[in-house]
Amino acid sequence: MDPLTLACTYGLEATLRCQDRLIRRDQALAVGITEPTLAGLLRRGRWERVLPRVFAVGVDVMHPSVRVRAAWLWAGEDSVISGAAAAWWLGLRDEPPGLVEVVVPPARRMTAQPNVKVIRAVVPPDEQHSRNRIVVTATARTCLDLARAGREDRLDTALRKGWRRPAICSGHWLADVDGAARRKPGSPLPKWQTIPGQSQSDSSTSFFGSLESPDGPPTPRRRRPVGSGSRMSASTTSS
Repeated sequence: MDPLTLACTYGLEATLRCQDRLIRRDQALAVGITEPTLAGLLRRGRWERVLPRVFAVGVDVMHPSVRVRAAWLWAGEDSVISGAAAAWWLGLRDEPPGLVEVVVPPARRMTAQPNVKVIRAVVPPDEQHSRNRIVVTATARTCLDLARAGREDRLDTALRKGWRRPAICSGHWLADVDGAARRKPGSPLPKWQTIPGQSQSDSSTSFFGSLESPDGPPTPRRRRPVGSGSRMSASTTSS
C-alpha cells in the first residue's frame, strides 16, 4: 500500500504509527488537515520539519529509523534506499548509517539535503525489497553495493543468518557473485549450482530473500508533543 492510500484509508494516527511518527504533506492534507492548521502546528513546534514535505510528530528526528524513512518518503515511492542505510534496515549491520543513500529515477530533480545522498539510477525490480513500508535494495544487491564502494560488504553476516535455512546457497546468488549471466526463471540450474539433495524448485528460491531480520529496524521512541498529551488525534490537530 502506498503512503497516500495508507493515509486515506486508515487516518492520521494509524499513518503515524506505521511510519515511525512521520507524515508527508500530501498525507496530512488527505486526512483533513488544512494548510493553515499545518502551518500552525509547525509554528508552535507540535510538528517538526525533517525534510521538504516530510514532518515528524513527537519523535526524535535524529533516530536512524526516522532519518531513513523520511528520506524514502521525501524521494517518493519509486525510490530505493541503498548502501549502508539499506544494510542497517535489513539487519545486516548494527551501526546506524551516518548518510542515507537513496536511489531515484535518473530524470528526477532533487534538491540537496543534509545527511542524504541522492543517486540517480535504475534498480531492477528483482533487486528491490519492500520492508516495513519502505523499499530498500535486496540483500544481495546491498552487499555488492557495499563491496563496490570499498566498505565492509556484510556478506559474512548474511551467511551467518542463512545457516538456519535448509538451502544455504542458490543459483541466483552464485551467478550474481561470479558475474555469470542471470538465469531465466524456471530454467534448470547448472549442475555446479545445484545443492545435493535439494530439488530444483527449492534451489531456485532466492537465498538472500529471507535473510532480513524479522523484527526490522528499531522503533524510535515517541516524544511527548509540546503543550499536549502523549497522543495526538485528528480532532486535536485540526483545532
